[in-house]
Amino acid sequence: MKTFLLLITLATTSCLAEGKYYKWIDKQGNIHYSENKPENNPSSEINIITSKPTSEMSTSEPKGKSDRKKETSYKLEKFAEQDQYRREKEKARKRRCRDAKKSMNKLKASFVPYSIDTRSGGRIYPSSRTASKIKARQQERIRKKQILVSTACKRK
Repeated sequence: MKTFLLLITLATTSCLAEGKYYKWIDKQGNIHYSENKPENNPSSEINIITSKPTSEMSTSEPKGKSDRKKETSYKLEKFAEQDQYRREKEKARKRRCRDAKKSMNKLKASFVPYSIDTRSGGRIYPSSRTASKIKARQQERIRKKQILVSTACKRK
């Protein structure tokens, strides 16, 4: 019987803890999270699924307003941390992608079918057979770099 009452209490409290939360960005670019929908700013509704591991949740007493406020602020804080982590991870992915593309462009631009003579400063062109080998090596490097670029720019 006690177990049954405990399960009902937990189910009821978890239903009460679920609510609508909102995320919006103010004029200065700061991100805010709240239970109340802002009047002046466009906002998006967010779904927060977290559980606060405390002994309070296992008691059969109804929660007071201060406990509910603490839990709400805890949930919003956790969601803000997770959101910040996701944004930083996405920035890092974009940076890796941009760097890989720059490296690829440098590699493509670096192909020169001739060498420079150090004494005279003139160009020395290789034989057609040597030039084709150089070109094949360069194309293989480009192909490998394209694979790296595609993995760096792929969203997970």
